[in-house]
Amino acid sequence: MSAVVVNDAKETLILENPALPHSPTTWQVIGRRLLHGENPIQAVQCELGAYLGHSEGYWVYLGSYESNQGVGHFFMAQDVPVTQVQPTDNHDPNWLARWVPVDDLRQALLDGRLSNLSFAANVALALFLFPPAIPG
Repeated sequence: MSAVVVNDAKETLILENPALPHSPTTWQVIGRRLLHGENPIQAVQCELGAYLGHSEGYWVYLGSYESNQGVGHFFMAQDVPVTQVQPTDNHDPNWLARWVPVDDLRQALLDGRLSNLSFAANVALALFLFPPAIPG
């Protein structure tokens, strides 16, 4: 399961793996594999809680898919209170969690920074709910 998280300032929570020599910077949204029998919405809310200290927001189910690794679920949390990302020991230290504008996430989808197909699909579905800003 994974989720695109959008706060009240229209920023999205991303996990960034800074570029190493000869490798590009990559982004992810929050997510992980479900444990056997685990409730998907409760699991993704718990995952958000690890980063923000809460799982507040308006949660939207975006869909599911089945693969050879099991069933995946896509969610989006909207109107999440603007909250500073909290340090956590539960996640890979190579990934830095931070807020970025929604339009930056849209660009990351287009330029390949979202290299995980499942996360890219979740972002693409969520972006249907956020049309691009029209200048002027």
